[in-house]
Amino acid sequence: MSDGEDDQECWEEPEFVPQCLFSCLTTCIIQDFLGWKNELRLVEYILRNAQNLQTMTIKCESEPLKIERKLS
Repeated sequence: MSDGEDDQECWEEPEFVPQCLFSCLTTCIIQDFLGWKNELRLVEYILRNAQNLQTMTIKCESEPLKIERKLS
């Protein structure tokens, strides 16, 4: 997980929160998470905006301890 791996921006926060994310999403599973900046931004966005989210599961590709530290 080097800083250069995700230099290119590939996800931008939308201007408005989709209604389905805001009010309907209860479970979210993210697979092959590497801890890149864009992935972290997406996770933070979901956690901030999914009002009914009960469970988020993040399955890491590798180095789970480093990723866990980034998320805490």
